[in-house]
Amino acid sequence: MPLLEVENLRVHLPVRQPHLFRSSTAYLRAVDGISFRLDAGETLGIVGESGCGKSTLCRAIMQLTGISSGKVLWSGENLPDLSQQEMDRKRSELQMVFQDPTASLNPRMTIGSAIGEPLTVFRPDMDQGSRLQAVQEMMQAVGLPPELANRYPHQFSGGQCQRVAIARAMILKPKLVVCDEPVSALDVSTQAQIVNLLKKLQKNSGAAFIFVSHDLPAVRYMCTRIMVMYLGKVVEIATRDELFENPRHPYTRALLSAVRHSRQAGREEARIVLAGEVPSPMDPPSGCAFHTRCPHASQWCRKEAPLLDEISVGHQVACHYWNDLAAEEPAVRTASPV
Repeated sequence: MPLLEVENLRVHLPVRQPHLFRSSTAYLRAVDGISFRLDAGETLGIVGESGCGKSTLCRAIMQLTGISSGKVLWSGENLPDLSQQEMDRKRSELQMVFQDPTASLNPRMTIGSAIGEPLTVFRPDMDQGSRLQAVQEMMQAVGLPPELANRYPHQFSGGQCQRVAIARAMILKPKLVVCDEPVSALDVSTQAQIVNLLKKLQKNSGAAFIFVSHDLPAVRYMCTRIMVMYLGKVVEIATRDELFENPRHPYTRALLSAVRHSRQAGREEARIVLAGEVPSPMDPPSGCAFHTRCPHASQWCRKEAPLLDEISVGHQVACHYWNDLAAEEPAVRTASPV
């Protein structure tokens, strides 16, 4: 049994649209029928353009936003069916690291208190001395000197605050940690440090990770499998090396082409540039959601949405013409690790 199984998950957010004499409600399809599995100890990367639904998917998994339909099975138990009290008890097993480290910390709490607060809530049996020792050990694990425990978040850099947020998430020894763009608000050198820290903590703890990022080399370094999203849907999912070495969906190829173009300037290979803009999730196109920007689109694509088919073991693609693209040179062969 997988640790986490998401089945046909949909999050359609109501948006009021004012008119002259009355208002109506339309729905933004932030997540539109996503399914995947995550095993214990695995790290799944989620990539895609801004607005494709990555963060909403993470929040839906964590039950921080309501879902419209589908299942989020945690060790076989459907989380949306749980009461608020039952879900609160599950929080010790599922933790989240957010994009903005300063916004995720209480400015009135010392970092020692912030890191130790989950123990106060979920481990009331621990005495004060044991909690203090656990906080100090966790601070050392994330590279923070324990003597800084009495300082406040405003006295730390963004990278240090993210280390505090990671320590707070890891102190309960969760089974799953969801990292929603944890390095995007940091400078480049600090990003590498935080990614390396997460990699080390994942290896030492054995927890499963979901890692959301726009930085494809960081995703390749961090993750064992990668899922590509477009307009609320999964277009491709494969192991790390298979996705980078053998991309099958034209959208995946365009994303990887941008990485190669930026890192290997001067090469003769032309970057794949997608035409047009991402359609609105309020009014997604019929058929394949990507057909309005896809250079290979046909009438078939405009009329019928492709299924997410398994084309080889562990490699799934939602494209009518994936087999035709297989004969073409992949967009990217390598990407440098962080």
